[in-house]
Amino acid sequence: MYFPSAHHAHRPAHSIYNDEIGENIVGLRTPYRRVVQLFGAPLAKRPQPHGFCVFYLVVRETPTGWEFCFRDGRMESAAGDDRNRFFKSPGP
Repeated sequence: MYFPSAHHAHRPAHSIYNDEIGENIVGLRTPYRRVVQLFGAPLAKRPQPHGFCVFYLVVRETPTGWEFCFRDGRMESAAGDDRNRFFKSPGP
């Protein structure tokens, strides 16, 4: 089970802190429900051919954020991303 490397008591909506994300978030194939449990609802969710991707803003680094992609409800990839590129990317 994934546990963030840091904890922040107060979180802006749809946001994460960079120090909460470690490379094992993908390696453990973290379930989507765990991500929402830890970080709250994402800013956006976009369908993909075999799953979906979500986007969270990084606190104090807007418009930078993290894009997490899921397949069968489990994380398949994570990448730092720009909010503008995420919203321009085509869906399925």
